Amino acid sequence: MSNRLIKNGMGLVQPVEDEVYVELVIARSGVKLKSPLPPAEVCKLLNNLSTDIMFNSFQPVEVPKIQPA
Repeated sequence: MSNRLIKNGMGLVQPVEDEVYVELVIARSGVKLKSPLPPAEVCKLLNNLSTDIMFNSFQPVEVPKIQPA
């Protein structure tokens, strides 16, 4: 039933706007940080983000199978 309503354009699903938690601008002139969240929450988000970036930037190192003589 719900599939038929959506196909006919009668769906009740409305698109949800994403809420911006942190806006960070890094420029030569300095850093601008804007957020509606309390400072402790912003620190948690930035810490999680830095950890994700750190671990995603690791490159796997292949050990050569043939050792030079």
